[in-house]
Amino acid sequence: MSILLWSVVTPSTAIVEARVSLTANYGNGFLSQVRSTHAFQTSDGGWIFEVWSRCSLSVNQTVDISVQVSGELFGSQPTDMEASLYKVGGLMNTGFIPWDGCT
Repeated sequence: MSILLWSVVTPSTAIVEARVSLTANYGNGFLSQVRSTHAFQTSDGGWIFEVWSRCSLSVNQTVDISVQVSGELFGSQPTDMEASLYKVGGLMNTGFIPWDGCT
């Protein structure tokens, strides 16, 4: 019972696809605004998140982002608009690894 309760209320992380809408040079990197393409849909499209990268991302570029989400009891919805970039990688490209936005 306690494991079930823990899994329902504990926040977690989801990696979802997003599309870059805007990129700006900001300090010693780039700040990009991305919109989720399939997950977390709203009436005007997907949720908007912000990601940092070392290199500029292209507008309309598709990226994978890591998003903090609430527990299932709270609808597994994003809890913050800040996200991190990820890309396919790992052993035989079977997982996701952090990405700095450069090739």
